Amino acid sequence: MRFVKFAKNNGLGNYFCTMLKKCCEFLKPTIKTNYLLFVAAFVWATAGGLLMVRGLHTAHPHHDSWHWQLPLVLVLGSLFYLGIFVKIASKHINRILGIDKQSICVFAFFNTKSYFMMLVMITLGILLRRSHLVGNESLGLFLVIMAIPLLVSSVRFFITGLKNLNSTK
Repeated sequence: MRFVKFAKNNGLGNYFCTMLKKCCEFLKPTIKTNYLLFVAAFVWATAGGLLMVRGLHTAHPHHDSWHWQLPLVLVLGSLFYLGIFVKIASKHINRILGIDKQSICVFAFFNTKSYFMMLVMITLGILLRRSHLVGNESLGLFLVIMAIPLLVSSVRFFITGLKNLNSTK
């Protein structure tokens, strides 16, 4: 306690706060704002790819029923993209394009609400898989359905990133 009073009285508190702030700024991974759409595309493609691989592995697509399940999965994934992910991706794309800073934290492709939503969805997915309430084949098909909008959205991020990169040159 004495050291804190000594530090405040001698200006050391401000010095330590300034140094801590500089250290945090130095450690924060930054990227040029023009490239943030590519980071988002990579993250969304990675998540979609992981869900696709896990879903296909879990659903066992070599079964006889796959010939009617594949079109159903593609239609449902496309509807899920058109119904929900178009809005979500547009919101993130517009937010990223509206950033005025020259460089920004690499994790800024999502806002806080989206990180929370992602955490909830991952947690629910793990709980659903471990609870065995849903059979493996159904769970696998659901994962593939979820992967489709993520992958399509990642392509959209990438194309918008290319257009934005070309327009700023």
